[in-house]
Amino acid sequence: TCPICLGRINQDKAICFSTLGFLQAMLSEVSGGLEYTINEAKCQAMGEEVCEIVIEKDPVSVSE
Repeated sequence: TCPICLGRINQDKAICFSTLGFLQAMLSEVSGGLEYTINEAKCQAMGEEVCEIVIEKDPVSVSE
């Protein structure tokens, strides 16, 4: 069970923004400042069975 979605149902969009932000920050840190596109493809708060986060393989930019 996703702790962000716990108790939230019937949302019209994904709500795990803090998880996405955390992952973006960690990826930037371990990759030397590269930024990656991260999206939530499925969210339990929208009725999905699991939350699914997709991280694009190639970076989109370099953080300065």
